[in-house]
Amino acid sequence: MNFEKFEREFSDLANLFKYEGFYNKRSSNYEEDLYGKFLEYRFIIRIITSRLESDISEFIPLDNSLLESLGKSPELDLDKAEQLTTVLSKINLDVSDFYIYTRIFLDTLNMCIRHSFKHTGNKKWSVMTPSITGLLNENKMRTYKREIDFQFFEGLENKVSWIHNLKKPRDHLVHGQHHFVLTDTRQGEMGPDLIGKVKRIWGTEKVKPVLRELQGILGNISDLMNYLHKNLPRK
Repeated sequence: MNFEKFEREFSDLANLFKYEGFYNKRSSNYEEDLYGKFLEYRFIIRIITSRLESDISEFIPLDNSLLESLGKSPELDLDKAEQLTTVLSKINLDVSDFYIYTRIFLDTLNMCIRHSFKHTGNKKWSVMTPSITGLLNENKMRTYKREIDFQFFEGLENKVSWIHNLKKPRDHLVHGQHHFVLTDTRQGEMGPDLIGKVKRIWGTEKVKPVLRELQGILGNISDLMNYLHKNLPRK
């Protein structure tokens, strides 16, 4: 995973929050601890993606080895099958964690936006709901534009539209069948793909390996952080 863009935008926004006084170690109030909650995601996402890279590098040769052994003998190699199942379960957990903590982080960013308007004296800051879902709701977004800051939320709307696409794969992994398919991307790469992307027909569609999919999500988060760094109200 390439974290160069993510680290740059994350650091810029973290420095802004620190300068604007988001951090208050003496306060137990949730809103005053937003800086710490924001910083936490950087470490969590590094841990999750590192585990995932390791698990995927282990999964692919195991899967190839199992298929090769089946080609030589109709009897299933139970040891290899158990190893494969174990690694696949680890991948499921890693990706589930990625989606869960990314959603928590997006809620935190939403709270940071809310806090910024409060911090700079906007009397309508409480109109914003604490959850990121408020930014994805057309009616609420119109209210934010009308009552808080039209220009800011008009620009922000384009930066959060991609979040709608997180719901389906996350729901499949967290609440649904909890497994991947192995797919050929037609680009010389094999990898476990997010469930639902290939509609269970292997190798027949261009799809992204899971690491590339998650890299794209981090890219979208980076663009969102860049927008907030440039456009959030300041004291």
